[in-house]
Amino acid sequence: MCTIAAIDEDMGWYYLSCKVCATKLLTVPNDCDDAVIPILDGGYRYYCTRCKTVAPKLLPRYNLHLVVLDNTSNIKLHLSDNLAFQLLHQPCVELTGKVTKEIEDPAYLPKALTNLFGKTFLFKILIEKNNYLYKHKTYKVVNLITNTDMINEFYVTYYPQGSQRMPCSPFSNLSRVIEGSITGIGSSSQSKQSTQLTPIRDLMREFDEMSDTKVTPILKIKKEENDFSG
Repeated sequence: MCTIAAIDEDMGWYYLSCKVCATKLLTVPNDCDDAVIPILDGGYRYYCTRCKTVAPKLLPRYNLHLVVLDNTSNIKLHLSDNLAFQLLHQPCVELTGKVTKEIEDPAYLPKALTNLFGKTFLFKILIEKNNYLYKHKTYKVVNLITNTDMINEFYVTYYPQGSQRMPCSPFSNLSRVIEGSITGIGSSSQSKQSTQLTPIRDLMREFDEMSDTKVTPILKIKKEENDFSG
């Protein structure tokens, strides 16, 4: 359970995809004079690597990188288009309008996105090889819960009244907390490890019980012990 503090503007918040297969489109140099093919600024055009189609029908899709925090630290989460839709309850095209180019001003965020700041949700993340081996700090979200009753149930279960671990209420005004916390993202202050973390195994079991859909982990980490003899 964590609170959305910001959106990583450097990563953009949507991408242009093929409307047929949802593949992210590539821009390729224009090497023909076919007037039917729309030419982009700089003489480039879009190409779908899956459909093998030049100038396919475009559809913007969400590509959200959220900065989230709880009472222990902050991390970055990546949400795909379908999960972002669950969060915003409207398709990406409603926010972008008719677009023919990638984001020109990444710093501009629609109000629907900024309205997420300060809101608390339950996220189930996938810890991939890049995270534990190469220390990649962005985690992929595989499921989320936005239902207020479920979030409150989780909150009461793991943060009972009077608990020393208890963070601020998931639906309180966190503007002051967020403002102070974002400035510390990526700083050495994150090296402090909390001793108040809920065991991850218990969190995962509770999340699966509360979620309507269960996601099978893609990656299983095996710890092997090598017996050196002789």
